Amino acid sequence: MQLDPIGNKLYWVESDGIHRADQNGSNHLFFGGAGTRGIAVDSSNGLLNFTNDDNDAIWRMNLNSFGVAIILTSSSVGTAPKGIRLDGLGRMYWIDGNTLTLRSANVNGSDVTIVAPTGAFSDYLGIETGFFRCGATNPFGDVNGVGGPNFADINIVVSCFQGNASCGNVEFNRSDLSPCNSAANTCQGDGKVNFQDINQAVNAFQGGGCL
Repeated sequence: MQLDPIGNKLYWVESDGIHRADQNGSNHLFFGGAGTRGIAVDSSNGLLNFTNDDNDAIWRMNLNSFGVAIILTSSSVGTAPKGIRLDGLGRMYWIDGNTLTLRSANVNGSDVTIVAPTGAFSDYLGIETGFFRCGATNPFGDVNGVGGPNFADINIVVSCFQGNASCGNVEFNRSDLSPCNSAANTCQGDGKVNFQDINQAVNAFQGGGCL
């Protein structure tokens, strides 16, 4: 589910496609789009980006006119794209559902890159909840404190990166991994959760410490 804070609308995906309603549940609209797996609202520009694994593409919908256009096709997207998120700095990130790699591109579809290796992420972004336990008393990257670091720990950071409602103040603060103290493997943070924090989590999963 995604919130459009400017339009005061909620957007979500069901098996039949994309839905929208007011925040109180009224004025429900159905847009279609069977095969949609992930959505990301760009409220300031009045746009909605979404992945579709029926046609292996990333699409964009205008929130005012409801016009749609393809941004990226299978040659760049990969196979069966799943979760998608925007970083607010002009880039989008999504999961290749076949190889479980994290890919990125500018929101206009240019400069496609692979930013995390095969198998590094679950096929949906941010399906876990929880918080980082970042300090000398816990293994660096053991997000939920139950052993790790592992895929679940990475997903928790991504959940806060997304701005999910499940990421409260405590979760947000403990997901703020970067910058960190490499000597002590403890977090210092910069007051935000961004892709640098995801990189810290991935590096910990791969056996590294503080970057």
